[in-house]
Amino acid sequence: MKNSQANITFQIPCSKEQADTIIEAFNESDTSLENYLEDKPANAILGQPQVHHAISSAEFSSWGFEVRTAEEGVSFHAKGDFDITLAATFTQATLIALDLDVLIQIAQIGTGGNALEIASGTKACVVTKELITIRDIGSFFDEEVQAFNEGDKYFECSITELNMGTPYEGQFLMPCSKGQDPQARLASIFLEFGGEGTLVSENYVRYSDVHAATDPSMRQISVSDYYVASSILKSL
Repeated sequence: MKNSQANITFQIPCSKEQADTIIEAFNESDTSLENYLEDKPANAILGQPQVHHAISSAEFSSWGFEVRTAEEGVSFHAKGDFDITLAATFTQATLIALDLDVLIQIAQIGTGGNALEIASGTKACVVTKELITIRDIGSFFDEEVQAFNEGDKYFECSITELNMGTPYEGQFLMPCSKGQDPQARLASIFLEFGGEGTLVSENYVRYSDVHAATDPSMRQISVSDYYVASSILKSL
């Protein structure tokens, strides 16, 4: 991981009283967080067991952040390189403990002489009470570059099935490797989408007396969008 820029900032919105507790906990490094907050049950920055363990065994000064009271909560300012995972863990535990239903964005920006070098050292993070999502931006670039160089293409497709005349839209993903004709692939899928079909016209296939399909369509998407959509749509 390349060194991050020193001007990264994120905030946790909360009350003044909550902000004071967060800042005290952040700056406390002589004792574990668990012991430090034993006398503060109402504001204890304590969450799920795995979150609590990660925080109580860490010194927050290792983040490389300054923490201050802001107009609407607590503001964290990076002094240099920092551990984005630790920052996210502390942030999530704070949201859980104080029951803050907010979304916090944290970015760690790489340095370098060109955009790709910066991207290779950049991470983006989103934190809520329920989830921590950390995305390596360099991997995002790598996926897109590799797909382009290999000639791979990805499509989101739909076909309208007709069951006794009632329309039902069927959606699916269609990856195409280099040399494959997307239009020809979609036409082949269209012909067999609801079983062995008979092509009545370019836009209409009959599978049985009561079952048919129409309106095949496709839209090219990025490889990263394909990976996201593949969790809910089948690939053909």
